[in-house]
Amino acid sequence: MSFTKQTTPISPSETSVSRITMSIIAMIINYDCLAYFDANVQLSAQTLSTSIRNSSPPPPLAAENSTLLSEIQHAAFTLIGYPRPACPIHDWHRERYQSLLDSRKTLFLAINLHNNANVAPNIMQELPVLLRLLGPHNVHVSIYESGSFDETPRFLGLRESHGIHTFPVISRRLTYSCVMAVAQALDALGTSYDIISLGLQETPEKTFGHRIEVLAAVRNAAMKPLYDGVIVQHMPGKRFDTVLVLNDIIWCTVDVLEVLYQKEERGAHEACSVDWDWNGRIVYDRWVLRTMSGRPWYEHDGLVKHFYDDRSLDEKPIPVPLPFDPEDHERFVSLLPLQVFSCWNGMAAFDPAVFLEHGIRFRGARSDNDGWGNVTEPSDIASECYLISVDMWKKKVGKIVLASRARVAYSVDDYERYRTDTKVGEMGADAARALSQKETFDWVPTPPEKVTMHDFAWWENEERWAPWDEL
Repeated sequence: MSFTKQTTPISPSETSVSRITMSIIAMIINYDCLAYFDANVQLSAQTLSTSIRNSSPPPPLAAENSTLLSEIQHAAFTLIGYPRPACPIHDWHRERYQSLLDSRKTLFLAINLHNNANVAPNIMQELPVLLRLLGPHNVHVSIYESGSFDETPRFLGLRESHGIHTFPVISRRLTYSCVMAVAQALDALGTSYDIISLGLQETPEKTFGHRIEVLAAVRNAAMKPLYDGVIVQHMPGKRFDTVLVLNDIIWCTVDVLEVLYQKEERGAHEACSVDWDWNGRIVYDRWVLRTMSGRPWYEHDGLVKHFYDDRSLDEKPIPVPLPFDPEDHERFVSLLPLQVFSCWNGMAAFDPAVFLEHGIRFRGARSDNDGWGNVTEPSDIASECYLISVDMWKKKVGKIVLASRARVAYSVDDYERYRTDTKVGEMGADAARALSQKETFDWVPTPPEKVTMHDFAWWENEERWAPWDEL
């Protein structure tokens, strides 16, 4: 285990992207905490970068660490008062995911945070549950925070004044009066981690056509420990079996297990959840999601009518998902997995070969045009998450599945309205076999010749058809 602190002056002339692509092995800590380590360091909102890595966590100390973890969680919930969902795990879930849990496969878990205090209590509640089920030593957690100015930094760096005290023997790290909540929780569980922040006020510049460029950079920053190949040497078997990336979503552990399960059961290169918004009525990330026919998830005119209708949600018509693909529509509403051309939608699980063997990285569009066929500089014409799927098809690793049962949202209210984790089926081998047969499908090996492009996420404008590899 190593502890590293860096203080890096930030020149006003530096570009945001160059700052973002610096070495990732860090965690955000509030300024008072940092000052404790070195009283001679003059800290300001624009002059610090802090890093923590624990590649060799201590083994869990059972009862003592369980008490420590409970105290850390209590302090986090007290400090940041946003709601979190109740997340029961039923016997049906345990039966369904038993083979996944017994496999003890290794996982690289990447989380990007920016002004996401609203999901912090959810993370602190569910992450320990997930790690215990998967095996704490089988997971490496990489958290990248990029210049939040809400309560996110406080979530990542709790002070003892909020009810947490230092436990140097239990955590086996330095004795200090500022306890790092997430790092301490992972130490208590025996999970390795990398956590980074560039400073509370260092907010990436995402305007003037650089939003996707910046988002791609911060996603790659969270993935850097995987790309570097150093952390994997500390994992069982010296390999990662799955890469999981979480957005700023509300989720329960069984949602993650469903995505991981579908990736394994289908032999997929990527598996995604389904993210919901607007009171759970419409899929949120329609910019990324495309069917195997290349069509969007909703008919354009239906969306426009819905959004411009002044009546309440209960009164105005709700667009029908997959109106052009009846078979996929039936699978989707029946919570069955289905193959898609592209997805992300809150969380995505990948075969590590996508990144390590095929060299795919998050990026912006490389062939945007000015409307007259002339190629311009990269812009925000397409999402970095959509382009991951495009590049996967180019490398012939296009087995992409949407886990319809794994439904997530961006607020607890929306999650509660459309959650499906509580919709359990019948127990027993016969019921499991019948459901497995329903979930099975044959992979389509080639992408559609053309897909609908929703340029710049301007949903008011009608989509255009273009070759799938145009970007």
